[in-house]
Amino acid sequence: MTRLLVSVRSLQEARQAAEAGVELIDLKEPRRGALGRVNLDLATAVSELLGPAARLSMALGELVDWSDDDWNELERLPPGIAFAKIGLAGCAAFGDWQAKWRRAIKRLPEHTAPVAVVYADWRQAAAPEPAEILALAALNGCRALLVDTWSKDRGDVFCHLDDEALSRLFQEAKESRLTTVLAGSLRLETIDTALNCKPDYIAVRGAVCRDARDGDLCPEKLSAWVKRSGAASNRNLKG
Repeated sequence: MTRLLVSVRSLQEARQAAEAGVELIDLKEPRRGALGRVNLDLATAVSELLGPAARLSMALGELVDWSDDDWNELERLPPGIAFAKIGLAGCAAFGDWQAKWRRAIKRLPEHTAPVAVVYADWRQAAAPEPAEILALAALNGCRALLVDTWSKDRGDVFCHLDDEALSRLFQEAKESRLTTVLAGSLRLETIDTALNCKPDYIAVRGAVCRDARDGDLCPEKLSAWVKRSGAASNRNLKG
């Protein structure tokens, strides 16, 4: 069964998503890029608001942009952060990115599982190839694989990887016991295509906002996604 992940950027949005029945809430600041990080105080506040039973995801930005403060912050992620995503845009140009990525993963607290991030538009992002990241994911202790788009103005994920390629990637990830997440400017019109790729989660931000992805959540759109994803998942399961 494919579940729904929604990215939020505030305490109010986290409350909205939880009340709407979103299965996995992700903390992200879209004004800072594809995996823009929210501040640690907000992550702590959301974790406290939703309680110990909540399992949250958090974006940590791009590895190449990290400062010394970023490294020190990793160990202080609050208990509710079950997954942490570190982007690899720009890493293809650096020969030591694999070692730096492993170092970051090892700094995460025990309660936070690392997520390997594949950019469907990896060439534009100057990121490593999807196959290379997947090959290292399980070896580095990753528990999940996210496929997303780095650029949000060059089409959705299917403009860069077709559904057959995505299905193969997710199948290989599941063989390595990785939870799979599909993102990348998904729309209700493409939800069936997304579900046919059989990810464990489909992830949205812009599709549930009033205007652009850095705008406020729209309750009507959020409700539509919760209902549509649940109905489509159940139909896919029966099929």
